[in-house]
Amino acid sequence: MPPSTDGPLRSALRETIHAINSPLGVILGTTQFALSGVQGKQLSDISERDFEDILESFQVIERQAHRSAELMQGMRSLVTASEFESHTVDLAQCLKSATQRIEGEAGNVSIEFELPGTLPGIEGNIDKLIEAFTELARNAFDAMPDGGVLRIRAEHAEELKIIFKDEGRGIEPEALEKVFSPFYSTSGEDNRGWGLAIARLILQAHGADIEIESVVGEGTKVHVVMSKT
Repeated sequence: MPPSTDGPLRSALRETIHAINSPLGVILGTTQFALSGVQGKQLSDISERDFEDILESFQVIERQAHRSAELMQGMRSLVTASEFESHTVDLAQCLKSATQRIEGEAGNVSIEFELPGTLPGIEGNIDKLIEAFTELARNAFDAMPDGGVLRIRAEHAEELKIIFKDEGRGIEPEALEKVFSPFYSTSGEDNRGWGLAIARLILQAHGADIEIESVVGEGTKVHVVMSKT
């Protein structure tokens, strides 16, 4: 039976709910400010300065509303990560489809596959697995802004292991515990870490373990260990 994802999911949802309070607070405060500038006034009483302040308030509200929508979409992705119908999946095709989906984001990164002639089938959902592997590949691309090689290797003996190895900047040891948080990223503030959080939940729902090892300045390896059918 696949391990429960309840613990990581609850933790991620708590973080997301807490984060949503920030833009909602800004929206509420900005709306109150805008209203205070027009309440009790006739249109003719509103100065050019008042109008500029109101316009700026609406722009702030729009930005924070977009941020709230992004957070809600991220929450939805977290909640539905383990909701799927299972069937036998061609793992090699999953890996290749994942990289093809984002090959336009690769920049100067080349991708090398090291796959055995045949891989055992696994029970799972092809769309969810492609989503998870896409996020692992995207994370590797982000770590190599100046280019490099992403090597994707699969091994199978008693267990089925998939390894994503990049030549990127690496991750500080103290940061390794945080990389699966939806609000932590080593790639800058705009990339808020949703990808790895969602990938972990999808893979855990498929009975897989995921571990990361990294050396600063040398690169990162992501190990995914899956059960064969």
